[in-house]
Amino acid sequence: MKTRIIQTRFWNDLFVSDSDIYTQHLYIYLLTSQYINLCGIFQLPENKIKFECKLTDNQFNSAKENLEKAKKVFFKDGWVFIANAEKNNNYKNSPTTETAYYRELSLVPQQIKDFFNNKLDSTMDSTMDSTMDSTHKSKTINHKSEIKNTELAEKVLKWFNKAMDTNFKSYYGFKDNLDFWSKVYSEEDIKKALLVLRSGAWWAKDPTPTLLFRRKSPKGEPVDYIGELLNLKGGENT
Repeated sequence: MKTRIIQTRFWNDLFVSDSDIYTQHLYIYLLTSQYINLCGIFQLPENKIKFECKLTDNQFNSAKENLEKAKKVFFKDGWVFIANAEKNNNYKNSPTTETAYYRELSLVPQQIKDFFNNKLDSTMDSTMDSTMDSTHKSKTINHKSEIKNTELAEKVLKWFNKAMDTNFKSYYGFKDNLDFWSKVYSEEDIKKALLVLRSGAWWAKDPTPTLLFRRKSPKGEPVDYIGELLNLKGGENT
């Protein structure tokens, strides 16, 4: 059975205290319902919401409008996104649930993620209320790039396994370093480096993705193995 934690300060929040009872009811329902997940984006048809909350069409539509205007919750084609779901339950701080978090996120259709990201981007201004503190605001702004970086890590892991005939399952050992190198090298550069790696021309006998994207040697010296592979002669012809 799922457990949700709601901070007692919830009822002291200006938006909550100033909202009508229907908006309060819908908000607390979405935060505590059995359908909410780790990433805060989940499928829940509006008719089901109205039925379980015992709200009329007018009551639901008014509460929905209030939540979207306040940037608390967004709705799209049967999907719900609670913008500050992590404020009460910061699952990503736990390594044991981080994998599940990203797995859930990967199951959300891209057009739905794009819609919610665009909604967040368009509402990031000085009118943000007290419920979205500076830490959460920073997380939300970076939400879009985080999804993009995760998708790149998944792709690179597949490319590596295909090139090296390996079966590595996790990208967590190299994702942070990949985020850095992806600002230096394009996806095409990384693919070319993997071609050279597959040829066996590199010094590492049994390379791993973690080794490939390392930024420092065991001695603490800066390294650039992607650049090293790209500059090996004959690499593009292997």
